[in-house]
Amino acid sequence: MNFVASKKRIVIKIGSAVLSKANGEINEKKIFSLVSLCEQLKNLDKEIILVSSGAVALGRKVLDLPRPLDTLAKQACASIGQALLMERYRRLFKSVEINCAQVLVTHRDFSERQSYLSLEKVFSKLLSLNVIPIVNENDVVSAQELSPFPHSKSFGDNDRLSALVAGKLNADLLIMFSNVDGVFTANPQHDPDAKLVQQIDNFKDLSHIKTQSSSQEGRGGMSSKLEAARIASICGVDTLITSGLNDHNFFNILQAEEKELPGTLIKAQTLISERKQWIALASGHQGVVIINQGAEKALMEKGASLLSIGALEIQGEFSTKDVISIQNEQGKEIGRGLPENNSQELQSKIGQVGQMIIHRNNLVLFERIEL
Repeated sequence: MNFVASKKRIVIKIGSAVLSKANGEINEKKIFSLVSLCEQLKNLDKEIILVSSGAVALGRKVLDLPRPLDTLAKQACASIGQALLMERYRRLFKSVEINCAQVLVTHRDFSERQSYLSLEKVFSKLLSLNVIPIVNENDVVSAQELSPFPHSKSFGDNDRLSALVAGKLNADLLIMFSNVDGVFTANPQHDPDAKLVQQIDNFKDLSHIKTQSSSQEGRGGMSSKLEAARIASICGVDTLITSGLNDHNFFNILQAEEKELPGTLIKAQTLISERKQWIALASGHQGVVIINQGAEKALMEKGASLLSIGALEIQGEFSTKDVISIQNEQGKEIGRGLPENNSQELQSKIGQVGQMIIHRNNLVLFERIEL
């Protein structure tokens, strides 16, 4: 059995740069190629979740608005484009006798524990009914996600969203249809010697690769896709980044063995518990604790809990149920955790001896899981 066919639950992400024509219209032929792939996977008894961009681009075309769009204009475009995008999916999936459903989410659905668990139940029910969920950010109300520089309470783009969905639903494979052939040793648009990386087994091997780029319609470049692959990887999910501009790829991936897949395959590396996945990968955090070098060393080298004597500053307002970010003196996020006290109580404990901020059982350090 070939690689993709060996997987049971598959999340497929397709971006605006693939779905949109040069004039801004949605490419229905491309959607039908995607629908045909889903049909073939369904015939193989696979469970499919689709994460689709394109709503803002479609709404912008309808309203005939020039780029760049401000946040309110993007929200207006999303409110028009989302319904039109789903209508196209519904019609084309109906032509192959498959039911689909729209699932709109915001960062709160992942950052709040109860919402996180409820979302899983909704997806599981849809899949048990043989329905393909089509997921997107609720851009009409999620202004933060539409910002070109989103702050902590955001997905940032559908790349990250697709990885969170894949991780949360214990998917076996995440397929990301992009406007590039895969991951290259350098940006192929600027370096003619750039070579396609066929498979990635360790993210440390990518430290020298420069991947900063993005499309006009979408919000995510290659660095965004690699970040999504890291998220999927620590949840035990393989990721395939391949070109959706090449129609043959929608069919080739069904025939290929692991070493022959079109694009770049990023293998799952580390699997952490479901609870720690939520702590590490919640799409937003409610506050920040800045720690000194001594505390950072104790966390990284000794696996210690975070004590108040190592805290330099507490930022934001949060409760004991909220995920907070742990950052070093240089502003680098080194981990996340659930605090022992709320922000007001922790403020009074900064620098004190023997006071707990985050217990190690409620703590996830990114370098330890190679994120």
